[in-house]
Amino acid sequence: MKKTIAFGIIVFLFVSLTGCNRGSSTDNNAESIEPSAPIVELQSDNGTIQVLLNRNLTITYRGEAQTMLDANGNQVFPISYDGITYLPVQAVSSMLGISIELDGSSNAVHIDSLYASPSYVPETESVEPPMTEVLSLTITYEGSVVTEFSEPMGSQVPLRVRIEPADAEFDDEIIWTSSDTSVAEVVKSDIDEISAIVTIVGSGTANSATLTVSKGDVMAECTVSVSR
Repeated sequence: MKKTIAFGIIVFLFVSLTGCNRGSSTDNNAESIEPSAPIVELQSDNGTIQVLLNRNLTITYRGEAQTMLDANGNQVFPISYDGITYLPVQAVSSMLGISIELDGSSNAVHIDSLYASPSYVPETESVEPPMTEVLSLTITYEGSVVTEFSEPMGSQVPLRVRIEPADAEFDDEIIWTSSDTSVAEVVKSDIDEISAIVTIVGSGTANSATLTVSKGDVMAECTVSVSR
C-alpha cells in the first residue's frame, strides 16, 4: 500500500543517518528491510519520491533498544531511500539530549549542543566511599576499660567491646574466646554484636585465664582470675 505524506513534514521529522552513504551501505539497508515494508511517497515542488517505512529496524542507544516518539508521543519509524537510512530527527534529539528547533520561515532545522535539553542527564560513575577500618578494640565493663578483673566462682560478668573509630564499618564477625574454659567461659550476648557474658567457672587448677575479643586482625585481651 502506498501512502502520501507532505514533504515539509518529512523534512522536519527525518535526517540522514550519519556515516551512511551510497555504495556498500545500499546492500546492507536492503537486507534489513522486509519486502512487505510499506512504501511512502514524499511530494515536493521538485517531484515525488518513494521511500520504505522501515518498521523492522531496531535502534539502540547505549545498548538498549529505543522506541522513537514524535513531539505528540506517537511512535515514528526510520525510512530508507536509495541506500540511505533516515531517522526521525526529533526522536533522536530527545534520545541524545540535543535541542532541535524547526525554523519555518527559513525552512531550516537548528541543532543545538549536547546537554541543551533539560531532560538529558549525563551519566556519572558512582564511586563508593572508602570503608573506615577498625583501628583498635578495647574491653569494657560498665563503661570502663578493663584489662583484668577478679570475680568469685559462679558469677557472671557482662562485657562489651569498644570499637575505634566509632563510625568504623566492618564485615568480619566479632569473636570472643577464653584461653582456659575451666577458669572462665565467654559467650556472645544476645543483646547486640559487641556484648558478651563471662561465667567464672573455677573448676580447674588454674587461677586465671585470658579473654580475647577479635575482629579480623584487630584484637584486645583481658585477664580474669577466680577469687577464692
